[in-house]
Amino acid sequence: MDKQDDYQYILQEAVATLIERAKLINQETIYNQGRAMAYYEILSQLSSLADEAGVDPKDFGLENVGDLVGLKKAA
Repeated sequence: MDKQDDYQYILQEAVATLIERAKLINQETIYNQGRAMAYYEILSQLSSLADEAGVDPKDFGLENVGDLVGLKKAA
């Protein structure tokens, strides 16, 4: 593997781990809702950075970040 492949692998694994952990949060408490929001902020920023770099966020599983984290839309 070359360095570019290494970086891509690390990023893909990090994003997959973040998504997996975010999906496991039970948002019954305010604390866990805050944790979910933190994951949302991180994943949303990664999605924006991918877009800015000309990489489709879908390539990293970052489409519909709010749905990934299980955030409910405000009424």
